Amino acid sequence: MHQQLMGMAQGSGQPVRLLQHMHCLPLLMPYSCSSIAAWGAATKDGHLYQTRNLDWSLQAGAHDFPVLVVYLPDKGHAHMRPTFARFIGAHCGLNDAGVVLSEIGDASAKGRPCNPHAPHFSPWSHTLLYDAGSLTETLSLFGQVPPTKRYHFVFGDGRTEKKAVKIRSLCRRRPDDPGHQYLEGQ
Repeated sequence: MHQQLMGMAQGSGQPVRLLQHMHCLPLLMPYSCSSIAAWGAATKDGHLYQTRNLDWSLQAGAHDFPVLVVYLPDKGHAHMRPTFARFIGAHCGLNDAGVVLSEIGDASAKGRPCNPHAPHFSPWSHTLLYDAGSLTETLSLFGQVPPTKRYHFVFGDGRTEKKAVKIRSLCRRRPDDPGHQYLEGQ
C-alpha cells in the first residue's frame, strides 16, 4: 500500500501525509454498514447473492466519485473492487474464483481501534482476493491477521462451496493467549 500511496501522491500532487490521514478515516470513524448473503433454498435459483451497503455520511462526498478497479494479475486471481477516487482499497470485492468479501463496521464512538498497527481490512483484503480460491481458503488466510477493531465480515463462495459465513471480530484477548486477538463466529 505504501507504494500505491506514494504513486497517488505523485500523480495527484497531494502530500503523502494528507493521503495517509484520509486512509485512516475508516479505521477511526464510528460507522456501521449493512451486508447480506443468501444462497441455496433462500434464493430462487440457488445461487449465492451477496451485497454490501456503505452507510457512510453523504457529507463526505465520496459517493460523488465512484470507481470500479479491476485487477488482472499475472499470478493470483483476477478481481474487482468498488471504491472511490483517491482511496486505495475497498471494504468489499469479488474474484474470478467466486469469492466475495464484505466488511461491516461495528464501531460506536467508544469503539476505538483495538490494534491500530494491524493491517486494515481495506488494503489487506487484496491478499484474500488474489490468493483465495474458496471460502475455506479465505477463512484460513483471514484467520492469520489480527483485527484492527470490531467489525463484522461476510465472506461468500459462489462457485466451490456455494455458501457464506459471517464473522465478528471482537478485539478481546483470549484467556489462554494474552497477546493474541481473536475472531468469533462462522
